[in-house]
Amino acid sequence: MSLTDLARAQRYAKGKSHYVGIPIVDDGSRRPAIFRRSHLQAAVASGVLHARYDEDEGILILNGGTSRYALRDLSRSSGQNAYQIREELTKWAVGRRRTIRTRNLPPNLRDDAKRRAEVEKLERKLARIHVYRPRNPVIPQERKPEYRTWAREGTERWIKERPLRRALGRLYPRFTAPGGFSTRGFPWAEVYQACSVAGALIKESNQYGRARSRQAHKGIRPDAYMRRLWEFAGLVRKPWDLEPPEPFVTQWESYLVDRTRFLEDSQEAQAIKNAITNAKLGTVPLVLEESAI
Repeated sequence: MSLTDLARAQRYAKGKSHYVGIPIVDDGSRRPAIFRRSHLQAAVASGVLHARYDEDEGILILNGGTSRYALRDLSRSSGQNAYQIREELTKWAVGRRRTIRTRNLPPNLRDDAKRRAEVEKLERKLARIHVYRPRNPVIPQERKPEYRTWAREGTERWIKERPLRRALGRLYPRFTAPGGFSTRGFPWAEVYQACSVAGALIKESNQYGRARSRQAHKGIRPDAYMRRLWEFAGLVRKPWDLEPPEPFVTQWESYLVDRTRFLEDSQEAQAIKNAITNAKLGTVPLVLEESAI
């Protein structure tokens, strides 16, 4: 088929799926062009008189008396990947098949199938709600014995590694002083050697080039990396209980915000649970046999 055949383009615009694939050549040597069906329907409904496909730009051009539409081929667009189109079409097809199965059921089972689909929808919505009770800053927080052991070991290791952190901290002014930079870039080999001499071994996976490419440290600059040498050397972070405590006013304000969110989420979750209970009442049976579908 050729896109210059307007009648065939109008025929492809009919349908219900979100996307439509239109063959560009008749011999099947090229994959079809993909467009949003709503866009193609709007263009065809405006009274176009001629349609052509620009192979170089990947655009379907529909010209009318007073209108002109240019639809971009989504199979060649970088803004939308093929797997996104496939997932959307798969989701649409699953819904259509479910609708057809429900429509073909006997009348006494049709209402039960619709009710069961509504229950599944409510259960998925309930699974997305996470209710966490906030901690009141006035009430002391109880700690498990396992946490006390973990916190004590972390504090002991942090104290033991203090001389090593100080040695790594002295490397920052050494390599950032005037003349410390090489004309061909930052002297990372010298930095890693100095760290090794100080007693901290930086693994290859934590070196600047590899760390800068990871999402957690994407775009990190050399000076920021040098300030955090202790982190990339695998040393422990300062225990939170040794940090200055947060002001009580700030803790109380955060608690009020979290408490409001907790109440709202609890009410919404309870409303969904009640709706699920009401929807399940009278369902016979809850699970239909595959032969009935």
